[in-house]
Amino acid sequence: MTLKKICVSMGRGAMRGVLLIVAFTAASFAQSVKLSVTTLTFANQLIGTTSSAKNITLTNTDSVNPLAIDGILDSGDYSETDTCGTSLAPSASCTIFVTFSPTVRGGISGAITIQDEASNSPQLISLTGNGFTPVSFSPPSLSFGTVPVGTKSPAKTVTVTNNQSTSATLQFSASGDYSALGSGATPCGAILGANSKCTLAVTFQPTVNGAINGALTIAYNAPFSPQEVSLSGTGSGGSSVPLTFSPTSLFFGNVVVNTTSAGKVVTVKNVSASAVTINTFPASGNYSASGSGATPCGGPLNAGSSCTFTVTFTPTLALTVPGAVTVADNAADSPQVLSLTGNGIQLVTLSPGTLTFAAQRLGTTSPVQTVTLANHQTADTLAIDSMAVTGDFRTVTTGKHPCGNRVAALASCTIGVVFAPAAGGGSVTGALTVAYNASSTPGVVNLSASATGLLPRFAYSIGSTLHSFTVDAATGQLRSTSYVLATGAQSVAVTPSTAFVYAPDIGTGNVAAFSANAGSGVLTTVSGSPFPGQPDAFAITVDPSSRFVYVANANSTSKNISGYTIKSATGALSAMSGSPFQAGNDTRALAVDPTGKFLYAANATSNNISAYTINSATGELSQIVNSPFSIPGVNPVPQSIAVDPATKFVFVGSSAGGGICAFTINPATGGLALVPGSPFANGSVVVSLAVNPSGRFLYTANDASNVSGYSIDGSTGALSALLGSPFAGGTFTSSVAADPSGRFLYVGDFSSGDLMMFTIDQNSGALTLSRLFQGGNVLGIALANGTTPVTYTPKFAYAANSDDNTVSGYTLDPESGSLTPVSGSPFKTNAPSGSEPQPVSLAVDPSGKFEYAVDFNGNGSTAYLVGYTINPLTGALTLVSYSPFAAGNQLRTVTIDPSGRFVYVTDPFTSQIYGFSIVLATGNLAPLSGFPFGTGFGTSPYAAAIDPSGRFLCAADSMLNRVDSFSIDPISGKLTFVSATATDGGEGVVVDPSGRFVYVAALGIEAYTISNTGVLTPISEVYTDVGQPKAVVVDPSGRFLYAANNTTNDVSVFAIDYNTGSLTPLLGSPFPAGSGPQSMTLDASGSFAYVANSVDNDLSAYTIDPTSGALVANPFAPFAAGASVWWVTTTGNIH
Repeated sequence: MTLKKICVSMGRGAMRGVLLIVAFTAASFAQSVKLSVTTLTFANQLIGTTSSAKNITLTNTDSVNPLAIDGILDSGDYSETDTCGTSLAPSASCTIFVTFSPTVRGGISGAITIQDEASNSPQLISLTGNGFTPVSFSPPSLSFGTVPVGTKSPAKTVTVTNNQSTSATLQFSASGDYSALGSGATPCGAILGANSKCTLAVTFQPTVNGAINGALTIAYNAPFSPQEVSLSGTGSGGSSVPLTFSPTSLFFGNVVVNTTSAGKVVTVKNVSASAVTINTFPASGNYSASGSGATPCGGPLNAGSSCTFTVTFTPTLALTVPGAVTVADNAADSPQVLSLTGNGIQLVTLSPGTLTFAAQRLGTTSPVQTVTLANHQTADTLAIDSMAVTGDFRTVTTGKHPCGNRVAALASCTIGVVFAPAAGGGSVTGALTVAYNASSTPGVVNLSASATGLLPRFAYSIGSTLHSFTVDAATGQLRSTSYVLATGAQSVAVTPSTAFVYAPDIGTGNVAAFSANAGSGVLTTVSGSPFPGQPDAFAITVDPSSRFVYVANANSTSKNISGYTIKSATGALSAMSGSPFQAGNDTRALAVDPTGKFLYAANATSNNISAYTINSATGELSQIVNSPFSIPGVNPVPQSIAVDPATKFVFVGSSAGGGICAFTINPATGGLALVPGSPFANGSVVVSLAVNPSGRFLYTANDASNVSGYSIDGSTGALSALLGSPFAGGTFTSSVAADPSGRFLYVGDFSSGDLMMFTIDQNSGALTLSRLFQGGNVLGIALANGTTPVTYTPKFAYAANSDDNTVSGYTLDPESGSLTPVSGSPFKTNAPSGSEPQPVSLAVDPSGKFEYAVDFNGNGSTAYLVGYTINPLTGALTLVSYSPFAAGNQLRTVTIDPSGRFVYVTDPFTSQIYGFSIVLATGNLAPLSGFPFGTGFGTSPYAAAIDPSGRFLCAADSMLNRVDSFSIDPISGKLTFVSATATDGGEGVVVDPSGRFVYVAALGIEAYTISNTGVLTPISEVYTDVGQPKAVVVDPSGRFLYAANNTTNDVSVFAIDYNTGSLTPLLGSPFPAGSGPQSMTLDASGSFAYVANSVDNDLSAYTIDPTSGALVANPFAPFAAGASVWWVTTTGNIH
């Protein structure tokens, strides 16, 4: 029988000096939301007006939990209002109203971003619309080419559109050698009906040689009139034009809207043999022209003489504006036309207006793209108020002049944007919005990209139990959530759908099946499990469709592979037709290729690889021609196998000689061909191997104190050892798994019990040991992946009020950490009145369904545990049916194991620890076999904490000044004493999230390592510069320790050395608390901290700086509690 271990800390002093650390709790289900639409397209909208609203319905699809809404943001020329508020009830819906108010002509994109606590937050609604002027035309210019003088060209058509809901009066004229008339089925006239189109026929009849420019002027009774179509053509075969322009056209570049450009000078020369009289030279639209210089134009211009005029541009819209200067004179070809072009721009511009990113793997970051912000104001410095991005985009510093808070007049700065997809897949849109103190604020750059791949969400390790973890997609950190029994299993597999987990018993061959909670990854046994199999079930795999399971039976007699079909609704297994399938001798490993077409089996004693095709309908296996395929070498004993992500190569690790053989895969048949150079040297026993998702790197667990790494030649499959390989880590590395983002490698160690996490250098593939978790004789690892990262959201808080005999309940604001009493709070305990009940400790089970309160019982007679069910919607507490539950005489601290099956409570008065099993359906308690568990004569167990793997309980004892460790039987819950280690007192204890360090609140803070067998060893430092700490807690990342100091009324904070467990006081520590701190807790997300102040009868609340660990007092704290509040704990959701 495999035992688990527990550590208990026993306290000294007054009997009410209780202190224990409560493990973080989390309710099971993820919240999700549904949007009625994910895109909105607006009809053409007149510039300067606002569209009617389009509606989006947001639905909270969670039937139990309300949805906290942090904010709904609009961008650019789009605005939103909504009925959603800050919270949306279960199964309820709200409406978002979006309007479009274009400020420029052309296509305009934007987005609505919804920030909430749903697992797929933020949600994005892509917006598109088109801004237009009241009257528009197309094309914007006409070119007639070369036409003989005196000949009329074929007509070219201009379409004029009235975009208004009312009719427009029209006037149109063409200059110079051009003419325009209404034409076609809907010829333009004096009136153009609402939302109608008409056409004009434009012709060119040159009177002279050379380039001749002109303009079609369209005037109407609405803003932005008139507008012009640029006309150009060349005359040939006649006389030359009498007047020439230098330059022949003008381009004004970018000019700020409603400002006037610098003047541009045009020289007009009379190249004819006689004088020409210039009568007028008006400029059209947003342009003006006037005579200038020493010889201003106007009046007679002698042959060979020149005159000048100056043109300026004053745009009224942010768009390209064509125009013309029309010179009317007494020459035969009058008038002559000078073409004008300029761009109206805002006071501030962002360029480019859109950024498009290449496809990016989830969890990774793209190269930087640059946006230039230009301040076109000639005198004013621009103040930048904010820069914000929506979607999975981030701003970064880039360039020689990165944007800050100010931009000088006529200067520019740069904004770097990267795409870092954190959730979802496929197309991703967003916007960069920059707000500033100019009339054109805000500026918007539309962003688009696509996300590929998956993120790690959950991990499962098989050893003495089947343990569940959540995976931090950003850091790779594992966080223990629960465990289940999986007797005799040496391997574990997760369906790609992540719905089910399977583990075969090597003794009986039966396959244990579990369903995985979509939000938390916590496992529940499938009805009918375990399912019959063959003896010596050594390895297991699942096909990519999540429909078939295959188990390698290593028995030398069986020589086969069992095949099962998965019932998609329940996860139940049934043997497929033809199962078991013949294999080689002693099959140790299986691998299915990513396409699901082929299965490969490593036969250790046969020294070969069996290869099969998989029937896509039934899952049945058929041997491939020429299978099995031999492994070269003398008795190589192959026992690990992997297929690369592109289905190009198979890699086989051998335990004799440590070589790795590579094979190429025939994509049509699945047949294997040995890669030249195989086997590639390893030098150790290759017991497990994994290919990085990019297909560039291969890693092996070597049955030694290291991990080997190789680069894979993408063309040939040949392997080359990575620089620095093998990489040190562990004692007996037994399993290896790569996360789907390609950033983390997880390695199990059977001997030390460590589950190690290495970070992978994305360029070189080199490994760096980053984190450890003590998992207990790890034999196998499997990852469950998805498109959204796991998040923890706080939900409720509870406080035990000793002198009031009540428990206060609060809702916990996930943004601020503020507490609001729940309806019906405080809640009475129901301990018998003669027992002098005094609630002094609380614990919530991992599912968030049940809470248990310890009634101290001041008169020394029978004490009780009070059980409650927690209303998942309101947080209200209701007594479980058979509460209270008798236990001991003067109880102190209650704690619950990670599986949610066992409850333990310390009794220093009787020197006992009482244990109960939890009836999972009702929350009722039943005494464990062997209850109570003695801690020895004269002992006084005060505080108790269970390690994250559920194997050990540690109890701090301040009477005998020691901390005791116990093993926990994972089947019965029975405690067995392991060791006692000296302390200097002890009223609080905590095990860090990695399960490797134990901290005790004594006269100071004492630190210990905890071995794979549960033995504690002191870390040299003892931290005495604290004020009699009553509680110690560690944040979920394992980086910071917090101690609530009873005599100095403050909280000390320490940084934890992740390698050694030693503590370093934080700069600025300690942080003030209320009077008489007795207990402390952190919320499930690690964002907020709470302290129970027994003298002030209230709760201090803090926000935790995620970088430094420093505490920032909540401005609305303290929050009122009952008389002599003694304990505080929180609950939360895992998404």
